[in-house]
Amino acid sequence: MSGVAFILPQAVSPGSGQHRVYTKRMLLGPRVDRVLPDWAFFVRAVLDTNSLSPTASREQLHDDEVLMGVREAIGEQLKQWAFSELRGSSPLARTVIATHHLALRGLALTDPAMLDLVSEILPFETTDGPMTLAQAAKAGEVVYTTTTEAYRRVAAVARAQGLVVVNAGYVYDADLMERLGKRPGWRVRELESSDLVQVLGQLDLSRDWEITDAVAHARTVLEADDCDVVVREFSPETVPAMLLRDSDGEHRRELNREREAEPGRWDGLLDSLAGDSKSRTRTLVLNDTSSVVRRLLTAPPGDVFDAGLRSLYLSAVMLAGDGLRSSESAALTDALGTLLDGALGAPPRKATCDRNSTARTQRHSTHAIRHRANISQ
Repeated sequence: MSGVAFILPQAVSPGSGQHRVYTKRMLLGPRVDRVLPDWAFFVRAVLDTNSLSPTASREQLHDDEVLMGVREAIGEQLKQWAFSELRGSSPLARTVIATHHLALRGLALTDPAMLDLVSEILPFETTDGPMTLAQAAKAGEVVYTTTTEAYRRVAAVARAQGLVVVNAGYVYDADLMERLGKRPGWRVRELESSDLVQVLGQLDLSRDWEITDAVAHARTVLEADDCDVVVREFSPETVPAMLLRDSDGEHRRELNREREAEPGRWDGLLDSLAGDSKSRTRTLVLNDTSSVVRRLLTAPPGDVFDAGLRSLYLSAVMLAGDGLRSSESAALTDALGTLLDGALGAPPRKATCDRNSTARTQRHSTHAIRHRANISQ
């Protein structure tokens, strides 16, 4: 059997490739299926064979042991070509990687040798710029996020603190990280909230003592939201607050929501799934280098302090890429109203609760959210 394989010049969707096959130099068909391995969907082949058997209709090949052996042999040749060609820096290698990186990722999930290759050649988005996983591992450990939203939530602060975080929120990436973490010599794990808190600037003892009461009250205000509050110093100072969370915390948060939605029905099962952790599912990190935060922490406990803190919390939720629920939108509107009343010297307003007020809140909540997001930025 002889033939030639062509790497397609454009990205294609995974699926069965169709190839041009001759038997004894007579055309069997221009669109014959299952000649190459399934992972090689970005390759097209032209083959001439004497050993493969055509079907009775003479349009396809019998999917027998001979064809299986041919598929495996061609697949090995394609892998050897990839190992020798893609490790270089030729224009062809760069073009193939840029065009067919998704196919290479998919192959790496099933082939250990290809996983090693992918870790060396494929660039990943990181807080220190594009780099391969092998380059990221030079720091000793590869830390990643499983969603793009989680990456964007921490990217600016992690970059400013020199913490390298890999964005594994795209197709196949989280699975690649999990498999790579099982390989000898690799240390790979998902980013946790504590990782970022530890690299942020600690307050000096006098400042920590000065704001102790304010932080304690802030934790009480956000207790119902299952959110802890800590104060750190970090860059950029234009970010007054940052919301941190981890997968375990979000899992517990979802279980709590299910428990609240149907109290008493699944309590025993949900409690067993949630485990024994008493920690909050989220952490609001206030930036002590922000003038907004410093003014808030000097305010006395009361409606204005509570409204300011809740505004920072909900703004951090939005900056983290999460949408606000209807109750949170109403809470943000009420908090902004309280802040305006305090600035204008007006008497405090009661929370909107009647039907007309609720309707007005829903009409204006979107505008208030956008306005508040602009202020935070």
